[in-house]
Amino acid sequence: MILYVFKMNSEAQQLFDTITEKKALQRDYSRQINVIQKEIRKIRGILYKTCDHEWERDWEDRDERSRWVCKHCKLSRSPYYN
Repeated sequence: MILYVFKMNSEAQQLFDTITEKKALQRDYSRQINVIQKEIRKIRGILYKTCDHEWERDWEDRDERSRWVCKHCKLSRSPYYN
């Protein structure tokens, strides 16, 4: 088996290292975003259970599954959609 080894010049190596660092940072931010989204989903569930809802028709957003929105917490009338 023959292995070919090519050396990068210092500028190319520096750019490659920068890309590697940015990709790692992107993965970390993506994980943080996922954690925050799960927290928001959980908090919305708690809000849905605790709010004294007063439902009103949402005439502007015709493409939504539920056209009813609470005028206090702005959540949808469907508990599974929030």
